[in-house]
Amino acid sequence: ASLSSGSYPPGLNPSFGTITSSNAAFVLSGTPTQSGTYPFVSVVADADGNQVTNSYSITISSGAALQIATTTLSNAQAGAFYTNQMQATGGTPPYTWTVALGSQPLPTGLSLAASGALSGTPANGGTSNFIVRVTDHVSGTLTRALQLVINPKPVLSSPFWQASQFQMRLTGAAGQNYTVQMSTNLSNWTFLYVTNNGLTNSFLVSDPNATNKQRSYRILIGP
Repeated sequence: ASLSSGSYPPGLNPSFGTITSSNAAFVLSGTPTQSGTYPFVSVVADADGNQVTNSYSITISSGAALQIATTTLSNAQAGAFYTNQMQATGGTPPYTWTVALGSQPLPTGLSLAASGALSGTPANGGTSNFIVRVTDHVSGTLTRALQLVINPKPVLSSPFWQASQFQMRLTGAAGQNYTVQMSTNLSNWTFLYVTNNGLTNSFLVSDPNATNKQRSYRILIGP
């Protein structure tokens, strides 16, 4: 017997077992050292040159219980692309992820790929609760309830002219920093203000360098 393609699981080696006048036992034995699925093609030839080819696949389990390592999700931002990779350990890879039966739906704009990638652009702010399910290669399953906080889109109130300067109020999400920029031509933007207080979601922004009443402002999420 010989290996035509693929590979044996690490730690396993081929040999011949009991040989009789009519057959010979091909034995694959040893102590596997790495989990996973190993497909291979074996070719067997007799003394007359006749050959038989067969395909095989051996799955090696890690021996550890299937676990979902993802326990929390980072906050998302409404209107901004978001991605978070689910993580699992133990069981027998590869893993397949789905939204569990009976779970609340994912937030609008997000989807969960079979690979475990939660991604998309959430449409609205708010807090969503849902349940994910992981299935390993030998149909072991596990579920985990998760919560995703989606920060609302930040808003600038209409600037008002007061004492030779513009003032406006920025409203966003507590714990999220924002950068305010200004422009006089909508092409070149200049830094004006960055929030640094995680305890509030409302900031009074002033532009003391305004020389006239024609300026534009925008918000960037971060740094």
